[in-house]
Amino acid sequence: MSDPQHPAPTTRFAGALANAAEDPQYLTRKEAADYLKTHWRQRVSAQTLATYACKGKGPPYQITDTGADALYTKRDLDVWARTRLSPGRVS
Repeated sequence: MSDPQHPAPTTRFAGALANAAEDPQYLTRKEAADYLKTHWRQRVSAQTLATYACKGKGPPYQITDTGADALYTKRDLDVWARTRLSPGRVS
């Protein structure tokens, strides 16, 4: 039996991520790789992000309803990129 105050996630979020690829807040894997290269000078390919996703080593991401696309936020990419930097050095 369905509870109208607590709809199932598939009902509540149906289509939300499917349209996320058109939302500038979300980046595809290729766009995420380009963002990391341009803003953080970290060369990580889209394929490497996919490999990291399989191993649980990469930045957080979401999958569209169709399962075809992985989407990243700039905030999550920034947090992840910072963790890959070495500690500050004093000369």
